[in-house]
Amino acid sequence: NISFVKSQNDLVTESGRTNERKTWRSHSSSKAPHNDIRKAFYKLEKWSKKNGVGRFFDESIDEWLSRYNLSEMIDDEAVKIYRDVRYGQFEIESDQKKRYYKQLDSIKQTLKQHYVKEK
Repeated sequence: NISFVKSQNDLVTESGRTNERKTWRSHSSSKAPHNDIRKAFYKLEKWSKKNGVGRFFDESIDEWLSRYNLSEMIDDEAVKIYRDVRYGQFEIESDQKKRYYKQLDSIKQTLKQHYVKEK
């Protein structure tokens, strides 16, 4: 079922399958990355998937953070650090690492408080 909705000057497409999107792929067959920066984000994604607030398979980090209104909690520098390490294989200074870890922890705590249902 696809419906087209006219919203001001934009045409918005809505699908009944939107809520059926698959979340982040499980890494059950692969190991966590060796790099500390990548490993920390890997653990956050694994935790978020387990708790029903994971990133969709085709969703960028920025889109995921926006979907849960978390974009303001993590500064552009932290996302840049992850991308630099992930795609550029840069090394990061310890003060940058601490700030990065603190922001990831803050994201996890906010997800716990506002979005994760108690079991």
